[in-house]
Amino acid sequence: MQPNGTIDINDTIAAWADIVIEKWHAKITELKVYDKGNLDDSLMQDLLVNAGVDIDKIEFTFKLYGIFVDMGVGKEISKGNSGDLGFTPVRKAKEWFSRKYYGQVMKLREILMEQYSKAIAWSMIDTLSADFDQRYTSTLTANSVTNLRSVKYRQQNNSRTAKNYQIRRSQSGSWTNNHKTWKND
Repeated sequence: MQPNGTIDINDTIAAWADIVIEKWHAKITELKVYDKGNLDDSLMQDLLVNAGVDIDKIEFTFKLYGIFVDMGVGKEISKGNSGDLGFTPVRKAKEWFSRKYYGQVMKLREILMEQYSKAIAWSMIDTLSADFDQRYTSTLTANSVTNLRSVKYRQQNNSRTAKNYQIRRSQSGSWTNNHKTWKND
């Protein structure tokens, strides 16, 4: 997130997509999913950008057999099988894709929720402070008795603060505690 509260969503999504690919590579290596390295080499991601500059879609691509490895199906069963195999398949699922992908999607959701909530808070702060400054800085813009009282109170408070600073500047001493306390010499 930028210091002014704007979100650079494209950087977040691009980094997330790179992390997903890294996690898949690690899981393929951990589970020893080998077919001449074809699955590991086929992992790719593509960020599709809409007419503006925002990412509209993320596409992950890999060899089709990767899904079958993830589900634990394939190889031992021939095409056109009636369903009665006559044996128990020994192939086990090697979940390199589904669990990692779901976990990373949930992580992206959390990251985006946090970023958007911060952006909304910044937007509200900007709007409310501009509205407050417009309403309560001049007696000409005060449109009710309450607003007029608020303006008068702020003006008196500012005047009092300015007088206190003027008195302190004329005295010998210095600020302490990060300009929170005046210490006389």
